[in-house]
Amino acid sequence: MRVKTESAKQRISDLDKLFSRIYEDNILGKLSDERYSRMANEYEAEQKRLISEVEENEKSLIELQKQTVDMKMLYQGLMEFTEMKQLTPTVVNKLIERIEIHNNEKKHSHNNVKVDIYFTAVGLFDIPTEQQLIDTMERVKQKNAEKSA
Repeated sequence: MRVKTESAKQRISDLDKLFSRIYEDNILGKLSDERYSRMANEYEAEQKRLISEVEENEKSLIELQKQTVDMKMLYQGLMEFTEMKQLTPTVVNKLIERIEIHNNEKKHSHNNVKVDIYFTAVGLFDIPTEQQLIDTMERVKQKNAEKSA
């Protein structure tokens, strides 16, 4: 995507030069007014399209970089706390973005309160089972062992 964006930026610059050249040719009488108008319109349309494309690509690149940074932060946080025995404020601040507590819901004479936990870089997701957590932790430990070997 970066290569495409850079080539589009180069083409935008080239179009500016071409536009100047056909303008000069028109002024000097080397290029008819009709031909100049048609070429100028084509160059302008292409340039507008490329500018729009470059803006979209740059927004996408920024978003991808942000996601990469967020995932690295989450991964580092998880690696740091794989052997954690208790929940501390440091763990909460590093791994949890926000916690939403909803209003009470009374069902069958029980009060239920829905709590949503949004994790850093992941957002809201369903709570895994205990076995899924154990399996994930084992995979992480194996990867760490492979890296250090």
